[in-house]
Amino acid sequence: MMTRLEKLVPRGGVALLLNALLIVVVLFAMYSENVVNPQHLWIGAEVIPADNAIRSQFGLDKPGGLLVNQVHENSPADSAGLRRGDILLNIDTVPVYDSSDIRTLLINKVRYDTAKTIFLRDGVTYSTDLVLDTHATILQLTVWVWAGSLLAGLLGSLTGLGGGVVIVPMLTLFFGVDIRYAIGASLISIIATSSGAAAAYVREGYSNIRLGMFMEIATTIGAIVGAYLTAIVPTNVIAVIFGFMILYSAVFVSQSRKRLPIDEVPDNLAVALRMDNHYPDDGGERHYHVRRVPLGFTVMFGSGILSGLLGIGAGAAKVLAMDQIMRIPFKVSITTSNFMIGVTAAASAGIYYSRGYIDPGLAMPVMLGVMAGSVVGAKVLTHVPTRPLRLLFAIVLLFLAGEMIFNGFTGRI
Repeated sequence: MMTRLEKLVPRGGVALLLNALLIVVVLFAMYSENVVNPQHLWIGAEVIPADNAIRSQFGLDKPGGLLVNQVHENSPADSAGLRRGDILLNIDTVPVYDSSDIRTLLINKVRYDTAKTIFLRDGVTYSTDLVLDTHATILQLTVWVWAGSLLAGLLGSLTGLGGGVVIVPMLTLFFGVDIRYAIGASLISIIATSSGAAAAYVREGYSNIRLGMFMEIATTIGAIVGAYLTAIVPTNVIAVIFGFMILYSAVFVSQSRKRLPIDEVPDNLAVALRMDNHYPDDGGERHYHVRRVPLGFTVMFGSGILSGLLGIGAGAAKVLAMDQIMRIPFKVSITTSNFMIGVTAAASAGIYYSRGYIDPGLAMPVMLGVMAGSVVGAKVLTHVPTRPLRLLFAIVLLFLAGEMIFNGFTGRI
């Protein structure tokens, strides 16, 4: 006799539920310890204590003072007019001797509070007001990137569009990463996504291996072409193209189509390559035919170009080719798309790496998050209806599309 929990969470869902609860508990614990708390005040300047040599050089007759070694762009220190070479003397009338003194003075302050700062420049003493803001540490930033990538991998796996559709806008819009480095990290994550989700889909009997391997010829060639185009196309133009690609993806995903009768005449090339297949469906296995293979092959080439240029799996174009053109079932389109995107991404990732656009410190948390999300998504996909998946992802994509297009046209990316 099944318990109520087993009825609500079928076929391995108990483990999925426990994993989700474990993630929530760990994140809450880390938040409580201020590991992932983004509300960390900073002044936006790297400082070192002024030793005897520095004090002698600047004519300081009293101990203390901090030499400004670096000022971060668009930080509170930058907005207040501080620059490299200045000597911080005191903050809120309190002399500073070490960087820990600054952290102590900021403990009782909140975001947008003002700290009156006295500093020395070229032998002249100046006063300025620092408007404090928040800043994430490297550990905090890594955790937040991982968490966002986990969600992106989950959504990408459930819809077959790949996590890159969410990863690149997330990194550029919310974390301020240069779009080319965001694309490089996305390509690495796409390889991980395909490795994680594709194996599960193949094991479940959803992916069409013969169809995927044949179409990878087109996507791989297209991906190499797209990767070479990144050296020519400006970043803001890439952002606008990406935005319209996301917008199209949202419209495409939100639509549905009627099933075709299984006795429709199949494509001769599909028959010759034995692409017709079957997949698990309610009440047993459902057989289907693959149609219009040449047209689908052409669209796959275009999707490869988009993948190399934008750092996405171009799942929307792949699913378009299989779902709307080749007329195979939507879940088969999703799973076969996941099977293909890893090879497509690998074709262009090498070119991005050779140009220095893949940063391991950024790519690692993105890859780990997307891979975990894709595995969870693969388990969830077999238990949920198609329509809610389309609508959920369409809402997310519409928001991201608007942000990318706006920031691209205004030159903010």
